[in-house]
Amino acid sequence: MTSTWQWRRGFDLTAMLTIALRLCGGICGQETTDLSPASANMDVSTANGSTELTGTSQPAASHPLVGKSSVSTPFTIPTYIETIKTGFVLLAKKVEPFVDGTPFKIPLSVLNSFIDLAATVSDNKSTLAALLRQLADTVDVVNDAMYKATSDDAKVRARKLSESLSQEMQDFEALQRRRGIIKVLESDEDIKIMEAAIQRIHGQLQNFQLAMITSIERMARAAHENSVLQSLYRVAANDASHDSGERFPPPQCHPQTRTEILQQLAEWSLMDDRSTQILWLHGPAGAVKSAIAQSFCQDTTAQDRLVASFFFKRGDPSRGESMKLFPTIAHQFACLTPELGSAIVDQMDKHPSVFDKPLSTQLEMLILKPLQHAPQACIPVVIIDGLDECTGEQRQQEIICVIAQSLSESQRPIRFLVASRPEPQISQLFREANLQNNHRQINVSPSFDDIRTYLRDNFGRISRDHETMAGIPAPWPSHQEVELLVEKSSGYFIYAATVIKFIDDPDFRPTDRLETILRMGEPEDESPFAALDQLYIQILEAAPARSRQQLLPILSVLALQLGLSVPHIEQLLGLKTGDARLTLRRVHSVIKVPSDPKSSDPLQTHHASFLDFLNDQSRARAFHVGVGSIHLQRLAADILKAFACPTDDPVLNAIGHLAGQIELEVLTSASPSTELFDYLRAVNPDFILGWRDMGQFKAVLKWLKKFQPSPPADLLSLWEEYHFMALCTHVWDETLYNESDKNGREKLLKIEDVTARMPPELIRLLHAQLLLYDASSQAPDVAELRYLFNYSWEEMRNLLMPIHSFVNQGDTEENLKLFFWSVCHPTRLHQLHPEETLVKLAQCCLRAMITMTRHEIPNWMHATPGRWGLVLRACPPDPLLLHTLCEAECLSALNAVDNLGRNNRNFLNAIEWLKTFPSPSWDLIARMEVLRPRDDLENDPEWSWESWKARTGW
Repeated sequence: MTSTWQWRRGFDLTAMLTIALRLCGGICGQETTDLSPASANMDVSTANGSTELTGTSQPAASHPLVGKSSVSTPFTIPTYIETIKTGFVLLAKKVEPFVDGTPFKIPLSVLNSFIDLAATVSDNKSTLAALLRQLADTVDVVNDAMYKATSDDAKVRARKLSESLSQEMQDFEALQRRRGIIKVLESDEDIKIMEAAIQRIHGQLQNFQLAMITSIERMARAAHENSVLQSLYRVAANDASHDSGERFPPPQCHPQTRTEILQQLAEWSLMDDRSTQILWLHGPAGAVKSAIAQSFCQDTTAQDRLVASFFFKRGDPSRGESMKLFPTIAHQFACLTPELGSAIVDQMDKHPSVFDKPLSTQLEMLILKPLQHAPQACIPVVIIDGLDECTGEQRQQEIICVIAQSLSESQRPIRFLVASRPEPQISQLFREANLQNNHRQINVSPSFDDIRTYLRDNFGRISRDHETMAGIPAPWPSHQEVELLVEKSSGYFIYAATVIKFIDDPDFRPTDRLETILRMGEPEDESPFAALDQLYIQILEAAPARSRQQLLPILSVLALQLGLSVPHIEQLLGLKTGDARLTLRRVHSVIKVPSDPKSSDPLQTHHASFLDFLNDQSRARAFHVGVGSIHLQRLAADILKAFACPTDDPVLNAIGHLAGQIELEVLTSASPSTELFDYLRAVNPDFILGWRDMGQFKAVLKWLKKFQPSPPADLLSLWEEYHFMALCTHVWDETLYNESDKNGREKLLKIEDVTARMPPELIRLLHAQLLLYDASSQAPDVAELRYLFNYSWEEMRNLLMPIHSFVNQGDTEENLKLFFWSVCHPTRLHQLHPEETLVKLAQCCLRAMITMTRHEIPNWMHATPGRWGLVLRACPPDPLLLHTLCEAECLSALNAVDNLGRNNRNFLNAIEWLKTFPSPSWDLIARMEVLRPRDDLENDPEWSWESWKARTGW
């Protein structure tokens, strides 16, 4: 059986264990052990900092610890002692991370005692009594380890070993009693008996050792799989599954409703018909598609089927993104069976950048290929709900096309349920030739019988549970009243569900609330949602007239889907604390208000149909707050006011700025007007120049240019300058991260001419980009650099805008990349007083962390570089820098910032810098050792001094 191990950098446990096995080869009489990898049938190679080891594992019968049939060298105790001791020493070193709380202390403890025992016998100079005591101690060690072992397998093996050693000890005692001696064994017969006993114990130990090594290999594999699956967990949208806490309580079908559709889905999920691997469940808003998908998911999961699900949610940064879909499905499958988990880990090992690949590659590598390892009798099911709520219509179409194409090429049967509204871009795809005959459709049509069942059951519950209903005669409501509500629902559950929420309000009498609904006249139009619209209006009008002025702005925040919490909405609209909750008190049947007044959860609607209602003027009438309404214009002004807030207020910096919660691109939903000019001019660049999404700037600039009359030239010029400075951040990231196509870049510019015209402050900024660049994430943005060097925005503009003259011919972005690569090349920057720049940069890093702990920097701005320790270590011994570091406030700031998410590598590098002084401050070094946080990144090569020097060319 041949197996191949390929581990990430620093993870060579299996390789070392294999070498340990080879080192132990002599114990059974093999030829002299060769320590080279070649002798162990291993090929060890290193490339790009990673280690690959390919080994051929032997069957148990021919394993070095078991022995070979032909023995070339006679067994001798000293040879056994040295070889097994060497093997166990290496084993102990590599097992250290696994020792605590595991059964692997057993063989190590046994070894220590038994080596002494074997040596005692081998030199034939000790007493039998001493030998007996050593063996008794060994038995005690094994028994103690047996009780501490966490594995049942380890306990069983330890018990067998203990019993065998105890038997040998009894034989020794019998020998002692028979001979009646306690001194040197003189008889050749006695020595043969002892050697035979030693060989038996040796065989037992080697079998135990082999079992433990096998267990270690399994544990190493499990640890690796756990690490990889943790990375998958971090990428996945774990709140999108059918059983996520974020969706609790999830919508699901009321008992005895939608039974026919659920039965059809159950039968379809068990079919092996390749022409219907995709089922499209569609219907309008309020047709309980999500409830059907949820109930089907729960029913299928209860049958121990392979089921994974993703419930899209419009506007959600996690559940709304298509790139989260297949990693989320893969993680759910990985948690269902060990075989699937291992198969997914193998694919991620082979394709570590799979999360950056197209959706088709993700589906193939993360789902379809691993599913080949699932039992053939089991047909996996994937449920995708709310496809129309996925961000981007093209992405919605891409998901369908990718699934259809991949399934047509796959040999493994798998079922995909896709639920959505019948939006044009989705309906069009299912009508096309390549899909028309390769899927099945179920239209969630109205069901008056199901509505009737739902209403009767819930009215019965309200009649039993509500404290004001004790004296109300049955039946309540009457048969005629229930039928009237069934008719008004047009067969859609959203109307019935809203009616029940409205009536079942604990602050009102259900009888009065029912009368309110029954008094509503017939809707004027024949739309299926006319009665629902009428109900929505009735609910909103129930709010007190005095709060209407506050209700409409809150509704506009909902319509724009800003995702703000109640406290943030109050902050945005200038309301007093608690005003929003009071305003929304009468509308809980349509708006989900968190029960905790301080909750950071966003304010949400119970159903997406209410958002449709608010954004449609013909439906919402006086409550229309969407595009084209005066309320949206006022909200745009409020948003711009939030973006104009100063960032030097410690109180606001501590609690968090509202602008950090909003994307300014939402302004483009408002109509351009001259009233917004002053607000746009007053926007604080701190809030917008940290954007790394250039699409936002392009959207806002396009929106600005639509103004009629045209905006003032100075305003347009100001925003174009913002756009260019943000482009600098974008290009810095890409230039420093992307190391391809470096050759020939310097030919674009004569670097001597360029640097001669560049001010020293700009050179220092560019040098900081290189030195502070975080290879695992990104370089500091323009706003962070401003705080770091304590520049004003006017000074930053004066530094950066002259670059525009170098790159404004042709493709500005491409020329900017070439410019930065030419100027930021390590060999160029190191010619420009690097030590002076380093000391200045280190001083700025330390001061920035002090200002952050004083809340003089917004808490969402990362102006404190994560790798400040590396910058400090590169500096020469500098008394002023040492003085800053010695300040008590600086030390506490370093500790506070590191505990906010940095790691102890910074402290370790700072300690190394302190040791470069002629007379190191050992007291300060001791204080930093005490302060530094411990974390799991201490040995991460990305944080190493050597890696930083290689990256910066230091």
